[in-house]
Amino acid sequence: MTKLYELAESYKNISVLLDDPSMEQEIIVGALAAIVQDITVKAGNIAALIKCEEGDIEAIKAEERRLADRRRCRENRVKWLKGYIKEGMEAAGLNKIKLPTFTIALQNNPVRVEIYDMMQIPKQYIIETISHTPDKKALADALKSGQIIKGAHLEQGVSLRIR
Repeated sequence: MTKLYELAESYKNISVLLDDPSMEQEIIVGALAAIVQDITVKAGNIAALIKCEEGDIEAIKAEERRLADRRRCRENRVKWLKGYIKEGMEAAGLNKIKLPTFTIALQNNPVRVEIYDMMQIPKQYIIETISHTPDKKALADALKSGQIIKGAHLEQGVSLRIR
């Protein structure tokens, strides 16, 4: 079966023949119509394949969400179970439990800073960051109104839509 790009190339080649006065116009028009028909069929088949792939993508996304929910549920269960053991050990005054397969121990975490009033922190401990992010909406509005802005321009893309 002919590839889509080959059909498009054939269409271009035949359309060039329209400028040749020695060629019969009916033959050229017939060949162009046949190629357009082939392109239409090929594009339709590809569109059907795209729709099938999009359906698979949605099914995979749904499965990813289901698995992520399942993972979160298990992570929460593990967190709760660890808290349950920790509370029980603290209530019993135990710091370590030795078992044949596990050793369970309470240990201090590294010290961390807790900020309770940001306004009272001295300036020397404040890290100032500067973010340079262009406002694309404002740029687009200005460029659409005819302003010339160095470093930016409007660009019109083309995409394929299958309904």
